[in-house]
Amino acid sequence: ELNNPAAALQRSTAQARQLLPRWQEAHARLHAAGIDQAQQPELSALASAADESPPTLLDPLARSDQEASLQDWLEQAGVTEAWEIAPTLLASGMTAERLAEGTRRLPGSAVPAAVEWIATSRSLSSLLGEVALSAERISAIVGTVRSYSYLDQAPVQPVDVQRGLEDTLVILRSKLEPGITVHRDYAPDLPRIEA
Repeated sequence: ELNNPAAALQRSTAQARQLLPRWQEAHARLHAAGIDQAQQPELSALASAADESPPTLLDPLARSDQEASLQDWLEQAGVTEAWEIAPTLLASGMTAERLAEGTRRLPGSAVPAAVEWIATSRSLSSLLGEVALSAERISAIVGTVRSYSYLDQAPVQPVDVQRGLEDTLVILRSKLEPGITVHRDYAPDLPRIEA
């Protein structure tokens, strides 16, 4: 149970470490291109994926069409490695239209640096979200194991039956075979019992 979220945590932090120098380089190029503070809020809004709803799931053909459209826009804007950046941006919910609108006031020479900065910012944000989810999962499992380990501290103690059942489900989640659905129907006023 701990291995999966721990592996995801390690993978996400390793990817973030690799991405951070690219983000720093893009930020430096953006600054060198003379982007002033009046333009920065628009770019920051494009770079931040945290407050957006998740991107719509697309069938493979529609996804391919959108990637091609985004890649075409990136190439016309002078972005190198557009073939690599387009899928990353699309996966985070970015479209060519939003990029065009958000970068329209920038000088043409600054657009490639801005797009690279936006793409790496969104990727870092996504990786940090994965780190947070993995850490929360590990914390939940550790908390569950802790509550189990304290059960033998007293011969008889008040026990929260609902919490005990929920903790059991957390620990044994990986044992549930596909297609099995667990239905919970606890009484709202379920008292603690001596056990």
